[in-house]
Amino acid sequence: MTHLEIYMIEAINYLSNTLSSFSIATTIKNQYFSFIGIKARNLFTSPIQLNLWHNYSQ
Repeated sequence: MTHLEIYMIEAINYLSNTLSSFSIATTIKNQYFSFIGIKARNLFTSPIQLNLWHNYSQ
């Protein structure tokens, strides 16, 4: 995964947490995960894992 993909996941995570009452965030999240695949979906399940992976990849 590229840095851009990681940033997109972080942005979607932020949107999902702050706009959880709106279905648009979930829709965007699901569409993006369908686009980049199951790898990112598994990564998204753990924000701590995401942060560790992001720091390790730099």
